[in-house]
Amino acid sequence: MPQIEIATPFPINQIVHADWSVNPKRRWLVCIERQEDGWQVHAPELVGELSTLLDRITAKADGGKSLLGLDLPIGAPRFWAEKAQVEEFLPFLKALGKSPWEDFYNPALTIAEIGPRRPFYPARPGGTKQAHLVQGLGASSMNDLCRRVDFNAEGKRAATPLFWTLGAAQVGKAALSFWREVLQPALLTPSPPAVWPFDGKLSDLTTLNLMTICESYPAEVYEWFGLNVCLSGKAKTNQQHRAEDADTLLAAGLKLGALFQPEAQTVIRQGFPMGDDAFDAMVGALGMLQVVQGIRAPGTPDDSKVHAIEGWILGRRAGATGTG
Repeated sequence: MPQIEIATPFPINQIVHADWSVNPKRRWLVCIERQEDGWQVHAPELVGELSTLLDRITAKADGGKSLLGLDLPIGAPRFWAEKAQVEEFLPFLKALGKSPWEDFYNPALTIAEIGPRRPFYPARPGGTKQAHLVQGLGASSMNDLCRRVDFNAEGKRAATPLFWTLGAAQVGKAALSFWREVLQPALLTPSPPAVWPFDGKLSDLTTLNLMTICESYPAEVYEWFGLNVCLSGKAKTNQQHRAEDADTLLAAGLKLGALFQPEAQTVIRQGFPMGDDAFDAMVGALGMLQVVQGIRAPGTPDDSKVHAIEGWILGRRAGATGTG
């Protein structure tokens, strides 16, 4: 049965956080390694070749345990799962590409093509509306197509639903990219990584597995650390605004016992000249470190649908959302 996990330290040797995009030039990751006297924070680097990503992370840990966080949905809404007759997310993910799921990875071109087995829409812009997606999946509103974790403290939708693939806030394309090119192939190997919370409690997974994968959300971590980029009139897309948060970000890391490599310090003080994706990779990694140290609980609610189908964002408080 699902359980609410309390804040407790986890036996992790390496934290890796990746800010994902369908554009390889915008996929950045940050690695934080456990040292005898604390944690060492590396500068952001490009994710690189996807087919070797998990192997590279595991090799770098040199026998230690890794926690990999991704800034994208890992899971699907319960409304869709009922329509599609999917009871568990990971077994479903392993079946994609085969009948009856051969079109799942291909966003629909028209309303007529939208359905439980082809829920992403649209394939391209032009004459498309979110109402088409609602109609095609038989929902009453876009809220039906959200997961529980996609709602804010007031029960209002705080994230773009997974299946919508247009606009700056959309997350569908990134999810499709990671699921298809990294996660599904990994799950089909003889020694697959663990995926939280679907495979169990984070404490158990990080004890028993060399790699555990989880979902993260850097924008929420801005508030944990008191970063100004989340304030009105500021923007993470502005390099100067990112640079103005340098002292706050470095202080947050030092409070966690994190020592920043010289290159990492330089990048932070310069406001991440490579762009806001690298900024989010760093913020997300430090947010994960809070959870690993036991300062913040993983956050999963006692909700069987969350554990089987929808997933959860690492560190988001279970009581801070409405129900989907």
